Amino acid sequence: MGNAEPHHQAPVAPVRAAGRPDSGGWSAWLDDPTAVALRLSRVDWAGRLEPNDLQRLVELGHLRRCAAGERILCEGQASQSLFVVLDGVVAVLKGVQTGQGSAVATEAEAQFFRIKELGPGSVFGEMSFIDGHPASATVMAEQPCAVLAIHHSELDADAEGVRLGQRLTAAVATAVIQRMRDLNDRHVTSMQAEIEQARLRVDLARFFTVTMALYGISSAVTRLIHPGLLPSMQMLLSWGFLLLTFAPIAWFAWRQRMPIATFGLTRRNAKKSLKESMLTAGVVIAALVAYAAASRPAGASLFAWGSLSSYSTVETALFFALYPAHCFLQELIGRGVIQGSLARLMPEARPATPVVLTSALFGIYHLYVSLQFALITFVASLLFGWLYRRHGTLIGVTAVHLTVGCASVAVGLN
Repeated sequence: MGNAEPHHQAPVAPVRAAGRPDSGGWSAWLDDPTAVALRLSRVDWAGRLEPNDLQRLVELGHLRRCAAGERILCEGQASQSLFVVLDGVVAVLKGVQTGQGSAVATEAEAQFFRIKELGPGSVFGEMSFIDGHPASATVMAEQPCAVLAIHHSELDADAEGVRLGQRLTAAVATAVIQRMRDLNDRHVTSMQAEIEQARLRVDLARFFTVTMALYGISSAVTRLIHPGLLPSMQMLLSWGFLLLTFAPIAWFAWRQRMPIATFGLTRRNAKKSLKESMLTAGVVIAALVAYAAASRPAGASLFAWGSLSSYSTVETALFFALYPAHCFLQELIGRGVIQGSLARLMPEARPATPVVLTSALFGIYHLYVSLQFALITFVASLLFGWLYRRHGTLIGVTAVHLTVGCASVAVGLN
């Protein structure tokens, strides 16, 4: 194991003046070929060689002790050498032209960027060792370090060395291919993340557009709906309002190209969702009845039937026949699309944030009825949103919406 560069190696110029450390500052094991071979066995491609091969590589290799700041390999330098870091740390630098032209001509014209650092057991120069092309980066000692340089010319000096060189080249090439596969996998993962981020930005812009459309529809319908309307006209406008609202929401959901289960259209967790929703509905209905009983005028009936009090029997029957579908569409819009999309568009937000934002949107959206109804809608939407976040299905929230809505109408709160 020699300590000097062979005569065929190009001179290595230091980046800055730095004296070599005294030999007494080096680890004693560097002078022990067996210890060096043991360190060499920890390199990723070493497992494909025999122990005798490693020992022979140490014998044929050249040990270089480098001072901090010393160049070991220069970008563009012709090289067929393989370097293994035995001790210390080296930095891999890439030169970028700062003057005229595209090639790095001189050190003064180039600006070096640090790509990465390599510690003991790391390898560099392997591409040039395989194909003989000039080095693609500069490698500099980050701190006093020792590297083992293995030169093709030394391996080619005798027949056994040639065979060893062939085995080494195959082992190094296999390791390089594996690294390239790993790099490709990381690159694909990174590209997928970038594509997903781009999709999120586009969907966020679409969501903003849909929100503006919804408020435009709300403003227009507010001017049409008033307490003096006939029951049939109230139902017609209410359904027209809902369907107008559903149109941009359906477009937004379609443009996301997501499975329908993403929007709560799934039977997954249906039983658990229904059970919890009915228990919740029971508690809410009890609270509504208690509130209505406490706030009603003396002698007034508890069941005032609110907005349905002026409906005929046929109109009331039609209302209850259509109300389940009305509740389902509202939940599909509010929970399935808006809340679910906000959760996807805000991946770093707290889980409650999409629920609160959706509830606020729904509350404001129902101001055309009354301020009291908007507040009730906001609170109810918080509850429905919590249930939907727990189960991810519209079955339970539609059921609780239906039962609580009917109860609120019965006691005159809607």
